[in-house]
Amino acid sequence: MIRHYVACAYRRLLAVESGEPPGPVDSGRIGWTDSIGTLSFEGVALPHVDAPGGPLEAGVRGAATLFGMSFRRMRTTRALYAAGIARGSSALAILAPSGAGKTTLLLEMLRRGWQTFGDEFLLLERQSSVAQGFPLGLAIRESALPFCADPRVARACAGALVTTDRDGDRTFHGIDVAEVFGAAALANARPLTHVILFERDAANDAVLEPIAPAVAALRILPHFFIDDLAMPDVWETIDAVARFACYRLSAPNVGAAANLLNTLATG
Repeated sequence: MIRHYVACAYRRLLAVESGEPPGPVDSGRIGWTDSIGTLSFEGVALPHVDAPGGPLEAGVRGAATLFGMSFRRMRTTRALYAAGIARGSSALAILAPSGAGKTTLLLEMLRRGWQTFGDEFLLLERQSSVAQGFPLGLAIRESALPFCADPRVARACAGALVTTDRDGDRTFHGIDVAEVFGAAALANARPLTHVILFERDAANDAVLEPIAPAVAALRILPHFFIDDLAMPDVWETIDAVARFACYRLSAPNVGAAANLLNTLATG
């Protein structure tokens, strides 16, 4: 399952970067020996994978490591650690720290008829800022299920592969957006229009407020997959972000956040 998952994703990456039809590529090797996960890429051994959940989690974490390595090698495209959603002419990048609820918010937007580019990685063409999807299978934490109002998500999780972390919290892997919501839920390439810095704040009302592109750019930079970040990368990011409408979204729950995003896209 993990080998197929990685190979398909690598074929997608090759097609995005080269513009050529997907073909065979080195998808890396993910292994498991005793309690240690291992990786190799193009014949080179990489550091072991910290995977307390066993071989499956080693595969999932190893895949993410291999994707990150490849993203940093891309030249015409930048990869951004963000969820991407679209509706009509609006295409939004949603940035948030791990655990803030990006995937849960994305699921709520899909339930409301939006489309997605993916919940982890958004690919942006450097010259045009056209966003392209990289929709891997979703990883949904069990703790997020009470906030997902769509019963299709719970049914998909019931048959999914599961890992359990050190605290006993379970995560369901490989949830296919197209299978759950239909193929129309996958967004076609289009220019990015909005950058949303999302944070969950249970103590206050939902707020969506514009922020200066320069401020947004500094927040976005750590989310790009760039090796040896230099000043030209900073200026390129500032120039790119100036093309977008930038907002800070703070909300006590995903429903309130979704309401504001709906208004932003339709109003």
